[in-house]
Amino acid sequence: MDTSKLRFHTDYMMDMENEALESWSREIITGRKRAFNKEWVNHIGRYLDLCGNIHRFYTEDEWKLIRIHEYRLWVLQGGGDEWFQEE
Repeated sequence: MDTSKLRFHTDYMMDMENEALESWSREIITGRKRAFNKEWVNHIGRYLDLCGNIHRFYTEDEWKLIRIHEYRLWVLQGGGDEWFQEE
């Protein structure tokens, strides 16, 4: 992935995660553990852009699982702005 696409992906993920945080009423889950917190992942799933499945190779549920997997990989690689970093 070239740097401009990587930057766009990172910006998108951070914007989406911050938007989800605005309606999250619980304690902020930080670090990599948020990738596997069931409540947070279900919550974040509501904010994922599901428009990329333009050729309909996948069902809506399959595409959502793919997008959640992409989110989890991004988190596990250290993605997230200052709100989500462990101290």
